[in-house]
Amino acid sequence: MHITTVLGNITPDELGITLGHEHLLIDLRGWWDNPPNERAYLINQKPTLENLGELMRNPYDSRPNLLIDDPELSSGVGTICLVILYPIYVMQEFLSKNWM
Repeated sequence: MHITTVLGNITPDELGITLGHEHLLIDLRGWWDNPPNERAYLINQKPTLENLGELMRNPYDSRPNLLIDDPELSSGVGTICLVILYPIYVMQEFLSKNWM
């Protein structure tokens, strides 16, 4: 048995610690909206340990929190790529309920 990674096949004992769902690169800036006035101080704050609790309440209040685009952050990380294709009718129903 083997596991297919983005760099090729490996055996299960080569896998090591595995996180089930991670985004190494992501851009969610299109989802940003002005936060309420009492949270406006977070708009341009980068995520830190000091504001982690605030951003856990609503991660979309901070613009810098919505973009991970540094390939160096993922260097040395083993990556397994999973792509799931959803039938178009399922996506149309989801989008019509949530965004249209």
